[in-house]
Amino acid sequence: MSGVWIGAAFLIGLGFVAVGWWGLLRLSFLLEKQRFGWSDEEALTRFLSMRRAPDKRGEKHMRAYIRGELRSFAEGIGAGARYRLSRLLVSVGYGLLTVAIGLWFAGTVVALW
Repeated sequence: MSGVWIGAAFLIGLGFVAVGWWGLLRLSFLLEKQRFGWSDEEALTRFLSMRRAPDKRGEKHMRAYIRGELRSFAEGIGAGARYRLSRLLVSVGYGLLTVAIGLWFAGTVVALW
């Protein structure tokens, strides 16, 4: 496969991942803003300062949060389609990235052989 197509697939995959995560983060921001009754400015400051340690427990918590609370909230405010589209874009984007990297690696190995 041509390097141009591999590069295009890689860039499209990155774009899909970025847009998908942006949508999920926007929904999460709205959820936390509503949950704690924050103003726009206060919500932005506090939301950006929320961090979790990168461990297995934190990863499981984030997955449960996205699949459970965030999905329920999105459907409750009528944004279920946006939630599903964001999840789809993230999945397709990561898939494209994986395929593009695999094809690049395979092409490099074949060229060096």
